[in-house]
Amino acid sequence: MEVVVRGESRILAPVIAASGARYQLPGDPDTQFWGKGPLATVIWSGEALPQCAPAGTVIPPFRASGNEPFWAVDYDGWQLTLREPGKPPRAVDAQVLETRPDGQTIGGGDGQKALRLRVDDGICVDSMSGMPRPQRVTLQEEGESRQGCGGDPSRLLQGAVWKVVEMSGKQVATDPSTWISFLTDGKIAGSTGCNRFFGAYGLTGEGLVIDKVASTRMACPPAQLESEQQFTQHLLAVRGFDFDDSGALILNGVAGDLRAVADASAQ
Repeated sequence: MEVVVRGESRILAPVIAASGARYQLPGDPDTQFWGKGPLATVIWSGEALPQCAPAGTVIPPFRASGNEPFWAVDYDGWQLTLREPGKPPRAVDAQVLETRPDGQTIGGGDGQKALRLRVDDGICVDSMSGMPRPQRVTLQEEGESRQGCGGDPSRLLQGAVWKVVEMSGKQVATDPSTWISFLTDGKIAGSTGCNRFFGAYGLTGEGLVIDKVASTRMACPPAQLESEQQFTQHLLAVRGFDFDDSGALILNGVAGDLRAVADASAQ
């Protein structure tokens, strides 16, 4: 099997697996592909990449929620569990009832106990926290429909190299480029346009926090060093994220916003 990551091609050979189809780079157990049903896990030189799935797939464990009044649904691949304030959790055995090009419907139970959760790809911003999520959801219960958002917000950040093009509305030099990559283990890596950096990020109930940033200490021209300092100040002040109409990532912060676009050449 040929696997291409960030423009690099590697040929993997099949190996024995307890379940699914597993492939590994000969002589390198830290590079492998493991497919189970519609989902696949790729480890590339020891780096775990975001889980691969066809467009519209609901990836367990999946959580969706809505407001006014608040509700939350969890799907673990076997059951849908509905939680509402002041009521005991309600769980039903569930399965995929419908698969569409951009979504799926999960459901279980009969009659008044039936739960249906329609999930469609598309950025959905939580009306209370402002947190973007990767999917829009509709919960159907007892003849009523409730709207909400679902999926892991980190999937909106991971799997791309984000090339910074603006800081506080001002254009950033593109040669050399400033970029950020959000990894699956809660770490970030990138370049300030002068030095390589790494750090950590976390998603809270209401936003995005970046900290523990460190970098190499290469000597660079004064203009690049000034840009690096401004970028680092912006990065450490990030408190949330969003996307504009063009699909660019907006990292919102108290020092100003960073605007970044996915670098297709680095995928």
